[in-house]
Amino acid sequence: MIQRDGMGRAAFEELTAAGQIRRLRRLVSLALTHHDIDVARVRLAAQAFNTTFRVDAADGRRYALRVGAPCHLDTEGIAEVEAVWAAALAAETLVAPPQVVRTRDGAASVTVESEGITGARTCVLFTWQEGRTMHGRLHDLDLVVAAGEVLAVLHAHATGFDGVHADEVLRADRVCYLRLPDLLADRDALFVEGAAWAQESIDRLWRDRGTAAHLLHGDFYPRNLLVRHGRVVPIDFQDAVWGLEEQDLAITLVMLDHDDPSGGADAALRRGYERRRSWPLVDPAARERLTIARRLQIANLQFNMRSSRTSPFVDDLAGDLRRLLRRRSDGIAGGTAGRPVGMP
Repeated sequence: MIQRDGMGRAAFEELTAAGQIRRLRRLVSLALTHHDIDVARVRLAAQAFNTTFRVDAADGRRYALRVGAPCHLDTEGIAEVEAVWAAALAAETLVAPPQVVRTRDGAASVTVESEGITGARTCVLFTWQEGRTMHGRLHDLDLVVAAGEVLAVLHAHATGFDGVHADEVLRADRVCYLRLPDLLADRDALFVEGAAWAQESIDRLWRDRGTAAHLLHGDFYPRNLLVRHGRVVPIDFQDAVWGLEEQDLAITLVMLDHDDPSGGADAALRRGYERRRSWPLVDPAARERLTIARRLQIANLQFNMRSSRTSPFVDDLAGDLRRLLRRRSDGIAGGTAGRPVGMP
């Protein structure tokens, strides 16, 4: 049965993707009133966890408006963090991510409600960045090398950057650090055991190097990398987190392992990274546990978003955990987890 709101309209979640976009367009119009822009045209650019619209102004300038999801996974001030770090990167490095366009009142974001849409949505306006994402292009290893170099630049810059402090972003000192209920125990004791196993590596890392923690991109993977004329530009710093380079690399490697099971992209990423700084994730056991930690966090996100459903990703993770934990109980060290499949 289709759920309806108090006005008799179908609930937002019951709509098709096209129907949701039609309703979101009204919210976009409200958000744009907070900016001094003479809007000529608005069109859909991307629809995933967030929804992004391209905004063409009458004066020829172009922008991207990110409409957030109804659930908030990050800190309330994450848009300000994005604005400050993106501006510093553009001023102090050759990496020039899209810049946050502040509202008329100087805010980095605006929260808007609109009839027929579930929850208030946080909207952030960015300068437009031309290019195509790297998704599906990992066969071009030169691009992957370039991405590795960009990630090293981000890490090098963040180690000396004092424009953002630890209490302004989430802290990646546990497996499930997003602002979501931890539902792993509700699904399978296997996930709880796996999380405890991965947490051992996180605890060791933070115990040994926690004073060196700094700002990380937190979601550096092909869909968040735009390519134009061979140049790689990172976008979407919304998942910026306080942590260590090894954790950021593990996040990237999970996605590379999924998109390129051959392992060639992994090696290319490392080559690019080492053009700028030493590769920190040298311990295979640490890599294994940190990538499992990332996969468990994605699984927990799925459990929160699709509480009654499973997925190939979750099934594959469960299979890997059984093998890894069995290997541990047998006293066998080292090795690597299976490649994740069914990535959302």
